[in-house]
Amino acid sequence: MSLIKKIKYLWAIPGAASGWVKSLDLCSKGSFKEALQLLQKIELMQAGRNVEYHLLRGFAFCKVGEYEHAIDDARMAMQLIPSDTQYNNEEKKYLYAHAQITWARALQDEGKQSESDQILLQCDIPSIKLNKVCKSIKLNFPFKAHPNWEKDMGKD
Repeated sequence: MSLIKKIKYLWAIPGAASGWVKSLDLCSKGSFKEALQLLQKIELMQAGRNVEYHLLRGFAFCKVGEYEHAIDDARMAMQLIPSDTQYNNEEKKYLYAHAQITWARALQDEGKQSESDQILLQCDIPSIKLNKVCKSIKLNFPFKAHPNWEKDMGKD
C-alpha cells in the first residue's frame, strides 16, 4: 500500500495517520521507545491491525530488547501477509522476508543462534524482485541485505 493510501486509510481515525508517520520517522532516527509509545496509541484507536504496523512495531521491539514482543509481531505480520490483498506477490515476499529477519534478529539477540539460523535459511532474499515492490514499502522497511538494494534504490 502506498504511503498516500495508508494515510487515507488511517485518516478515518483522528491522530492515527500523523502517529503512523511520526512513528516511522522516530524509528528512522533510532528513537524506538518513543515510536512504540505512538504505536500503542494507534493500536488503541483500532488502526494498528495491519501488516506494516506489526512489522514496524516488531522492529522497534527488537531494537529496545523486548524480543518476545518482537517475535510476536513478526509472527503476526507473517500470518497476515498471505491473505492481504493490498500487496502484489513480490511485495508479500519482501514483507514476509522482512518479518523473518526481525524474528531471526530477536532470536539471535536472545542467544538462540541455531533457531535464528533456521529462520534465515528459509529466507530467500535474492529471489525478491525489488522493481516490483512499491517505493514506499522499500523506504519504510529498508532491506539492505538484498543483493540488488543499492542498484534498485539508486533509481528514481
